[in-house]
Amino acid sequence: MYCCTLYTALGHLLREFSGVPKVLLMIEGIFTIFAFLLFAVSLLIFASEIPKAMFETRKEFQRLYRGYLMNEVSISRKYLKLIKALGDTEPFYLTAWDFFRIDKGLILSLFGAALSFCVLIMQLKKINLDTMDDS
Repeated sequence: MYCCTLYTALGHLLREFSGVPKVLLMIEGIFTIFAFLLFAVSLLIFASEIPKAMFETRKEFQRLYRGYLMNEVSISRKYLKLIKALGDTEPFYLTAWDFFRIDKGLILSLFGAALSFCVLIMQLKKINLDTMDDS
């Protein structure tokens, strides 16, 4: 969905000519790209923070479990097992159909790929316009 939005905006920005004034196409393209970047980056940043929060929660439950064992606090066996089980849980990662994990490395890779593709399209458009002027 986000890639479709990005490429639609690029289509508006790189359109050669239509009945709509070029300034309006540029403004629409810029706002569409801005909306795409805002949604995609916020989604990926929030998704990449999940494993970090789970790791911190896991450490806290492990600390709590060790504290109960060391201080010999009176607590039911059921609750002690629950705290231990929560301390042993593995971090949860959001994935894309189990192909890759959503983390900060993925965010940078996606941004770099999208930026490279945009630059490539703009260069091809420039070359195409230059060859049209020479004809």
